[in-house]
Amino acid sequence: MNRNSTATTRNSHNQTSIIISEVKYKKDTTHWYADGNLIVLVENTAFRVFQSFLTRRSGVMDAALAVPQSKRLNNPESPVRIRRDTFDGASVVELDDNTLDVGLLLDVVLPQTCATSPISTQTEWTRLLGLAQIAQKYAIADVVSQVIDILEKVLPTRQRPYGACNWSPVDAVRIIHWARDCGFHQFLPMAFYYLATGEWEFDTMNWEAMESLSTRDQLRVQQGLARLQTTVVKLALSRWENHPIGNSKPAKSCPNWRYNCWMGYGGKVWSSGDDGTRWSNLLLHPLEELQLRANGKVANLDNFCDHCRTEFIAASNQMSDDIVKELLFGDFWQAPWSN
Repeated sequence: MNRNSTATTRNSHNQTSIIISEVKYKKDTTHWYADGNLIVLVENTAFRVFQSFLTRRSGVMDAALAVPQSKRLNNPESPVRIRRDTFDGASVVELDDNTLDVGLLLDVVLPQTCATSPISTQTEWTRLLGLAQIAQKYAIADVVSQVIDILEKVLPTRQRPYGACNWSPVDAVRIIHWARDCGFHQFLPMAFYYLATGEWEFDTMNWEAMESLSTRDQLRVQQGLARLQTTVVKLALSRWENHPIGNSKPAKSCPNWRYNCWMGYGGKVWSSGDDGTRWSNLLLHPLEELQLRANGKVANLDNFCDHCRTEFIAASNQMSDDIVKELLFGDFWQAPWSN
């Protein structure tokens, strides 16, 4: 099979079409091999591949295609629909899947001529969700494992709660549905965190996404947010920087009595006018706020001595870790994750 001859035409606009049973399908520009013996129809696209490559990788494909063409029967429980049609001597099957998902799956499972993998941490995470789901559907376990390993590096999970993430409430709901359907529950706690702390009530699209969840999950979000804020208040009140500047502030000062350190002047971290903003953000978006503090984005760490700066950063990170422990373990979100 020569992939090089077609790979260069992936973005070509000179796609040709075929007609099967009076229905027109466009040839996929990457996975159409002229000597392939299996036509795979997905939506309005036709892939032409070698049957043996699919049946070796997929137990589901193997079960559907193991018998000769003349004896193949459609199994109502199989996602592979057997067609009686043939095209240029090739058998024809039809899949009820997304064309992009099937194309990416073929990118991964078919022999590759390039040294780099078709998927990596640079692949859009939404595409990886579809790939994981379709690989699981067709029982290609090694691809499922490969995709989940990548997703666990780029999305927050129980194992890696601080994965890079910029989820909207719509994204969080998508993750929740996907994780439930596929049984990848390690992604659920942090998805519920981003949904609970997102401003979904102010946007129609976000509100509709919330309403797509079960009543139990919607309740889980609301109760989880209340628990989260209770946890934040409990942890925050023990820290001097979270008290208003004034007489109610706990006694705290630079242990080295350095007067060029802000801790030597009553323990200021930001101006008193910012106290309300910092408290509000800590309650609504605690992990993000604590990261901003530790990174010096909202606290002027240059005004601390080395000792106090180290203590402030360590305490912010510790509070974040304590919140994550509450989020991920126990019954914070009313696990187990049944609807």
